[in-house]
Amino acid sequence: MKNSILAIVICILLGAVETQAQENTHTKSSQLYIETDPTVYFFNGYSLAIRRSSTFIENLNLGVGIYRSILPEFYIESEEENVGKGWEARNFGVDGFIDYHLFDPNKGFTLGLTVSAYKFTVGRNQKEVAYTNLVETFRVGYLWRPIKKIESIYVYPWVGISTGQMISGTNEIDGETFNTPTWSIVPAFQVGYSF
Repeated sequence: MKNSILAIVICILLGAVETQAQENTHTKSSQLYIETDPTVYFFNGYSLAIRRSSTFIENLNLGVGIYRSILPEFYIESEEENVGKGWEARNFGVDGFIDYHLFDPNKGFTLGLTVSAYKFTVGRNQKEVAYTNLVETFRVGYLWRPIKKIESIYVYPWVGISTGQMISGTNEIDGETFNTPTWSIVPAFQVGYSF
């Protein structure tokens, strides 16, 4: 799945060079965005998001996405209660996005909200359990189109503050509880193509 998503994104980005329109992409008020966060691949994961410029509010974008990763040990053990307990964890999430471009409809500074359902699968002592968290992330970002001749390609770094609540399942094995932060800072670096 990870390689398929990466191949699709690469094909789209390469196709952008061939099909770039003469007009500036960011000046079109209604666009479709396809993006991924390549940093997730370092954690044996993948991400894919599709967003759409709103047709009813010019600076608004709405979207959905998927995300999967294996949580690194440094993240797991950032919670003191998890240290030295041998936890392993992975997650799969489905995201809903709403972003507002502060000045220009398709570039520049954004404020946004992401609401996600994350299924965590955690294990220790050769046992696994699963649970689902509802995660809300308030974020600020900057959508930048660095290549003048191919303005369809963009980078979108953002940082957010997240909080989450367990809504189903269990995070307990043999009397030990897997903990995630109540609040966390979430950075992302997305790259994509819009048309």
